[in-house]
Amino acid sequence: MVNKKKKILFIDKRSFGTLIDGLKYCEYLSSDFEITYLCLNSVDNPYRSASINIVTINNNYGKLKTIIKLIQKTNSLLSKEKFDIIFIFYFQFSSLIKLFSYKKNCNYILDLRTGPIYKNVFKRVFFFYLLKTETFFFKNVTIISECLSKKLGLRTKKTHILPLGSDKFVEKKGSNVNSMNLLYVGILNQRHIYKTVYGLKKFFTEYGGEISITYDIVGPGNSKEIQKIKQAVNVTKLENIITLHGKIPHYKLMSFFVKNNIGVSFIPKTEYFECQPPTKTFEYINSGLFCIATSTLENKKLINNDNGILCEDTPESFYEALVSTFKRLDKIKPQTISKTLSDYSWENIINKNLKKYLNSFS
Repeated sequence: MVNKKKKILFIDKRSFGTLIDGLKYCEYLSSDFEITYLCLNSVDNPYRSASINIVTINNNYGKLKTIIKLIQKTNSLLSKEKFDIIFIFYFQFSSLIKLFSYKKNCNYILDLRTGPIYKNVFKRVFFFYLLKTETFFFKNVTIISECLSKKLGLRTKKTHILPLGSDKFVEKKGSNVNSMNLLYVGILNQRHIYKTVYGLKKFFTEYGGEISITYDIVGPGNSKEIQKIKQAVNVTKLENIITLHGKIPHYKLMSFFVKNNIGVSFIPKTEYFECQPPTKTFEYINSGLFCIATSTLENKKLINNDNGILCEDTPESFYEALVSTFKRLDKIKPQTISKTLSDYSWENIINKNLKKYLNSFS
């Protein structure tokens, strides 16, 4: 007798594929589970899946109306099908989906991929307590780190640690001792990437004649943040070395990981970033890039002598990390680097962690 597949309803207030975690969950779970993915529609979204039932609502509503539409569509789906698990990727007021669901006896899971990281302290505190309050309505919560779980005061019994993962964009074979090709991939807002530009300027002044240097900065940001970076590039006169590429879709990132050999995981050392594992750290290392990372609590757990170096969130410390990296280029082994965080590949996290957790629900 063939075992019947469990049915999972994922609910996401983004379009399918925007949240890479959700995309990968579907990719690796679809052979063992019957998946419906409720999300926002996007006409220019390249992600499609023949094995997933993608249900969309229009994305031109305001925030409140979008939540109302998600509640209505969830109830519509629940009236037609019996789902074993309803998995909600957290967004503000997402608990309303459960509170207004007419099926209360389902296995609801609230998934937390990030904590509030607003710079404004009042806004950050408000949304922190909103998030904490919303978790009260769920018996089951998955969360990216133990640090964030403790910060929110979640009960261990209801909480399951589901770490961030990453793709291996490229399989690097040999070391590159002739150049230092730096790569930053990620959101630019509040990351103070302009400080790395000033650190790089000092390094280039001292060592630019000894080695080829490039720096690719990839990711979206508001106009103020981008202007800070551009101003730093102009002041340091590094226009021929640093390139700002803007937002690049995840599926188009491979060429950057092929070209570059050093990943930059530069995150300000603030209390609201401390418990946030950086996706970029996993991506660089799993793809064999040596990682220069600021010494946040979560980066300290990931960086070791084989895969990278820690620095403070200052231009001077970034410069010192570049010097140390330059002096050990001949000892950097991409294949050794990629093995250090292999447990954090999406395949391992989903097959060895998430699948077992989902199968624990009757």
